[in-house]
Amino acid sequence: MDMVQRDQRAFVRLLRANREVGAVMVRLAREIDDAECSAADLRQVAELLTGLADEARERAERIEGAGR
Repeated sequence: MDMVQRDQRAFVRLLRANREVGAVMVRLAREIDDAECSAADLRQVAELLTGLADEARERAERIEGAGR
């Protein structure tokens, strides 16, 4: 599984775990598409989202581990 697929799966787990956070993420993604952002701004957003995806992935793994 490549990094993009892993991040997409983490995003789906986040949506399922917390719909409000997921809704904010979807809205943010749409606004980024509509905004005129510099490459540096987009890289900064990507770094923040990657950090969030990592945290969501870790939380999902803990939840899955606790359910076993």
